[in-house]
Amino acid sequence: MRNLLRRFRADNAGNVAMLFGIASVPLIATAGLALDYTYMVRERTDLQNAIDSAVISLAKLPKTTSDGELTERARAFVTAYTPKGVLENVQVEAVRGESTIQIVAKADYPTTLTRALQLVTNSDVSKWTIDTSAQSTWGKGKVEVMLVLDNTGSMAGTKISQLKTAANSLIDTLAAQAVEADTVKIGLVPFSITVRLPTSYSSASWMDKTGISPINKEIFNGTANVNRFNLFTTLGTSWGGCVESRPAPYDVTDPSPSSATPGTLIVPFFAPDEYGNSNDQNTYPNNYMSDVLTSGTFQQRQGSVAKYTTTNKPFKTLSTSFGPNDGCSMKEIMPLTTNFTSLKTAVNSMVATGNTNIPLGLAWGWYGVSPNNMLSTNKPYDDLDTAKVIVLLSDGANDLPSQGTSNENRSIYTGIGYFWQGRLGTTSTTKATQDNAANNRLKLLCENINALKKPNDKHAVQIYTILVQVSNTTTKNLMQNCASDSSMYYDVSDASKLTEAFSNIAGQISKLHLSR
Repeated sequence: MRNLLRRFRADNAGNVAMLFGIASVPLIATAGLALDYTYMVRERTDLQNAIDSAVISLAKLPKTTSDGELTERARAFVTAYTPKGVLENVQVEAVRGESTIQIVAKADYPTTLTRALQLVTNSDVSKWTIDTSAQSTWGKGKVEVMLVLDNTGSMAGTKISQLKTAANSLIDTLAAQAVEADTVKIGLVPFSITVRLPTSYSSASWMDKTGISPINKEIFNGTANVNRFNLFTTLGTSWGGCVESRPAPYDVTDPSPSSATPGTLIVPFFAPDEYGNSNDQNTYPNNYMSDVLTSGTFQQRQGSVAKYTTTNKPFKTLSTSFGPNDGCSMKEIMPLTTNFTSLKTAVNSMVATGNTNIPLGLAWGWYGVSPNNMLSTNKPYDDLDTAKVIVLLSDGANDLPSQGTSNENRSIYTGIGYFWQGRLGTTSTTKATQDNAANNRLKLLCENINALKKPNDKHAVQIYTILVQVSNTTTKNLMQNCASDSSMYYDVSDASKLTEAFSNIAGQISKLHLSR
């Protein structure tokens, strides 16, 4: 037995294997460390991407959403976007600050071969802790939104009621994101045969206060410099606030108004006294005073400025349905504002009246966000932090009112004057031709707005279009092509679904900046 023990102690044949076994532990651990680190970085990236997406999603929720609900939604989002289940003990917390939402995430990554280090270091390396966070800040992005809404007679009843609800919903959604001054501005353009401004704009520099626009000569027998504001005063009444479209090509562009180019100025709406005397009112319904001329063509008698005197009194009380303000009964435009309470009041006061002139409504939606600053002081087109948006809604095609063949004007006076003036590019007396001409003006207007680009080649003004209960294919194609993208066109078959459409648009409008 002693000999056997002596021989075993002296035998060194297994030393190499034993030494290799001991040395292999740190080698395996080192290789495992590199492999685990690679996998851990991948898992951390997935987790970061998940909370990046989550924080953008949460920032679209109302500002009143509780921290508890935010955290619950954030956890659900992270779980859905990290489905592999590699990470353990995942902890997610979301908190909304005064102008931010922050998500903080923490998780354990279980190591594999790295655990071999425990045999050497006697420390726990069975897991690594990952910490990451993401923050969304609303305040960095700004939006300017003009709601251009059809207020024509066909909108009466359920449609305009549902429109008010939907528009208020959009306002509330965007207002909830307005956590800093001027972050969100929203304006309103109700339109029918024309649009109506607050009368305080009568003194604006871009109004034609001296009658130099060429439009005046078309109506008043070629007389130059007919000051329409003076005519209102002579009649003993006030300008109602309505305006006319600018003459082509300025009706489909956005030139800065200048007296050096009279056609760029905005002309106050003035429906002229139509042909004849009081006994001619059946044929000429807006005949509100006696003609001074007793001979000549109907246009000469109708367009005489000499009749507007303090002694030539109107036949009856002037109103929005009789006299120079005839047809000026829609609600006023509201420029971009941060007073959302007043804006909602304006929306709720809208009334359905008159026929449809979509180009004039859209033009004023454009002016509302234009850096030409006609209605308010706006950001320039190339401001990358400001999104300019127009939401255009109509329940039908352009439909300008015509008169019977016994009335030589062949139309009611609207924001484009009479048809015989040719301001749509045609003097045709055929209604289909007239409406098609209005469609062509709208097409050009949409193309010109969509052609504006920011330095990053994105639309400087984004147009969303909505049709309500319309079956006409021509109108659908026109409005779909007007939208800045096909996804920004909404064909609503039932007015009760307007709120859903406006809600989707509000979500898309939300312009968020992600920071870590």
